[in-house]
Amino acid sequence: MQCFDGQCRVVCLGAGYDTLPMRLARDRVKPEVWVDIDMSQNAEEREGLMGTTLARGFIDTPVQWHFNIGHDLRKGLPELPGSPDLPTLFIAECLFMYLEPKYTGLILAQIAMMRRTCIVTYDAFNPNDGFGKIMIRNLKQRGLSLEGVLGCPTLEDQRDRLSKAGFKVTAARDCKDLFDNHIDKEAKETASRKVMIDEWEQFNMLIVHYCCTFGDNGTGVMLL
Repeated sequence: MQCFDGQCRVVCLGAGYDTLPMRLARDRVKPEVWVDIDMSQNAEEREGLMGTTLARGFIDTPVQWHFNIGHDLRKGLPELPGSPDLPTLFIAECLFMYLEPKYTGLILAQIAMMRRTCIVTYDAFNPNDGFGKIMIRNLKQRGLSLEGVLGCPTLEDQRDRLSKAGFKVTAARDCKDLFDNHIDKEAKETASRKVMIDEWEQFNMLIVHYCCTFGDNGTGVMLL
């Protein structure tokens, strides 16, 4: 948003109950348009959460630039509010890991066809070592099928998925690389206090099974 002085659009795919738009509104930081998309039931519950946030005085006025859309993303993207000429950032946090690759491919191709778009994703990957196999098995026992992880198991696969969808600039890094080499010491210390990390070996074993990817078509922004 800083790159475009707020003259941009942000679309959060599979938004869940994230309150980032409220926090931005509180801090007087805003894009031209922010769109949250999730299944209809989640979107309805989220709408109630937004109302509670307003009622409790977390922010003082409704967020006019925020749109909450109930939609099944397996059908592709819905019609998006805001001008298609705005540079648009898509965020997908722990979404594609649960989708069949054909649905992810459809969504990414639609985004890549739009003008001046980029996407940042955060997902699990690396299911084929010992830890990864245990992770897949444990989640399967809870009824969670990680077809997106099995269909895109390596960093190279993650990056290639973006290229095949049509993104001209792509990048992929595992979270251990990001934590070790791209986060300053103060931020690491703050994170350590907040989540009370005391088993660093276990922490490192976990974060090497998560990654962030980035794809860009025309915004000129490089986030990884």
